[in-house]
Amino acid sequence: MNDSANDGLQKVLTALLLVQMADMSEADQIGILIRAGWANSEIAQVCSVTENAIAIRKTRLKKSTK
Repeated sequence: MNDSANDGLQKVLTALLLVQMADMSEADQIGILIRAGWANSEIAQVCSVTENAIAIRKTRLKKSTK
């Protein structure tokens, strides 16, 4: 696959993920995206929060799993 096909596939998969998460709370959405390995900036953009807010949640998530 070429880069433009990969970009298109990535957009479709992201859209499907967002549709599936629409009924979830923001905290649950962020938790899933963190666990899926999304970058703070990507999560912040999708969830309309700041990157700092995501960083704080990541820290809390790490502490709660210890």
